[in-house]
Amino acid sequence: MKLTFKNQIVFKSALLIAATVLIWNTSYTRGQQVDKKKTAIVELSFYKNAAGVRTIVANVSAKNDSGKLVFVPGIKISFYTSTIAGKSFLGETLTNEGGKASIHFPKKIPIDTSGITIIAQIENDKVYEDAEAQASVKDARLVLSLSEVDSSRLISALATEILPDGEQKPIPNVEVNFGIQRLFGIMPLSDEAKVTTDDRGVAIFNFPKEIKGDEKGNIVLVASITDNEVYGNVEATSVSKWGEPLVVEKNPFPRALWEPKAPIILMISFSIIFGGIWFTYGFVVYQITKIEKIEKKTSA
Repeated sequence: MKLTFKNQIVFKSALLIAATVLIWNTSYTRGQQVDKKKTAIVELSFYKNAAGVRTIVANVSAKNDSGKLVFVPGIKISFYTSTIAGKSFLGETLTNEGGKASIHFPKKIPIDTSGITIIAQIENDKVYEDAEAQASVKDARLVLSLSEVDSSRLISALATEILPDGEQKPIPNVEVNFGIQRLFGIMPLSDEAKVTTDDRGVAIFNFPKEIKGDEKGNIVLVASITDNEVYGNVEATSVSKWGEPLVVEKNPFPRALWEPKAPIILMISFSIIFGGIWFTYGFVVYQITKIEKIEKKTSA
């Protein structure tokens, strides 16, 4: 069946419109795929060290192309606080290579009886969608005291909540970890170094024996509340002489066959042997030279 000229024009126009719509739809879909942002996960933590300095830490992670969850560096994190009075901006910072961004919590912002809500947000990032994490915490304090009863050495940790008026009330039923400060971190004092506070907010731990200290026996004891849903992370330290003094060898590298410095007798023996060998070489060369000179005189 042959198409008339008019029908051919209509048919070609329809094909042109369909092709245009298809190309536009493909370009739009690709544009959406390009513009689609990645999803990041923000986790929030609250720390208070032994000096009373409070720090907010945000950890940012996301899935890479292979679907593995990795830390994300270089993301700007904005920190806020939210109280009854409203929302306040604390500051902003970039995540480091480990995906962490931290900011000091100012002392001038009080924490009321219901605690305070801390907010960490990713806002208007070019690669990742907006995301946030919230955590509500109350201000707490740990105080360490040391005592000796008979042959036992006791570490007592008092956990208290700081109220808006400055008063403190005991915190019962909270786990306290006892450890010792070492070069690369905090080492637990034993496999069972966790004690739950009583109604007075006190946790008592029996200090084990044979804990090494420095040359004078000094050690740094550490008590901490870790990842608590209400109080976050709180730490207290105390210096004690309960450690066993570290015995430092006067000569850490004695002269021995298995040490960098060999025994003197061995060095003398090797020197005599090698000296004799080189003396023999020299004597042989001298004799050969002497024989050559004698031959020259005889031929002359």
